[in-house]
Amino acid sequence: MSYLNRNERRASIVNAAVAIILKDGIGAATVRGVAKALDAAPGQIHHHFASADALRAEAFRALWTQLTADFGERLKAMAPRDRLITTLIGDVPDYKAALTRLWNDSLATSSAEPLLKSAVADAVQDWIAVLAGAIEEGVSQGIFLCKAPSWEVATHLASYCLGMDILAGLGLPEHSEEAMRARVGAVVDEHTKLN
Repeated sequence: MSYLNRNERRASIVNAAVAIILKDGIGAATVRGVAKALDAAPGQIHHHFASADALRAEAFRALWTQLTADFGERLKAMAPRDRLITTLIGDVPDYKAALTRLWNDSLATSSAEPLLKSAVADAVQDWIAVLAGAIEEGVSQGIFLCKAPSWEVATHLASYCLGMDILAGLGLPEHSEEAMRARVGAVVDEHTKLN
């Protein structure tokens, strides 16, 4: 490993972990795996991260921020209902595969890793905030009529989609991507009383 200052070294470690996550999944971002990718000793990684959990949590946060920043820019141009549905199902072609894999891997792995679990929980809160923002914009434009607070509606919609993801992941034919889009649209309309 060449000389880098502390912040640069930490960033290079996180970037290596992100590259591994994108290629092989979050579970592959081990201290040894990142050390090998950087041609470094595991101790050099542990100097910056106390555990693989801490490393994966920071890499998850960095990757989530990176993926959702451009995704968020694309969402701004959409009408509130389209933004709501797209945000719920992550349906932007350039990002769908990466977001789906990251999401599924992190949910599966986070149950055993408290720092990663916290990072995933923060991502879910951010997701719900984006949903609530789309709902509030739709209400302010007179497109949506919601009796419940936007955060409550957004949380219910997110919970519904997480459940649908599990069913779709099982490969059940009645939970195909097309069926999920239709169901999510119907649930959005039901919860927002679309005019």
